[in-house]
Amino acid sequence: MRNFRQAKRQREETRKKRQLEKQQRKLGRAAQPASTPDETGIEPKVTP
Repeated sequence: MRNFRQAKRQREETRKKRQLEKQQRKLGRAAQPASTPDETGIEPKVTP
């Protein structure tokens, strides 16, 4: 039962990450500053 819950939580987290990535792609990388490069997996080229 514990493994099932862990898998469910992991699936939800990955789904949220994918949704965030889709939103960022729509907005454009230049429009939105990459404040969380760890979540997106894309490192910002220009550092403030």
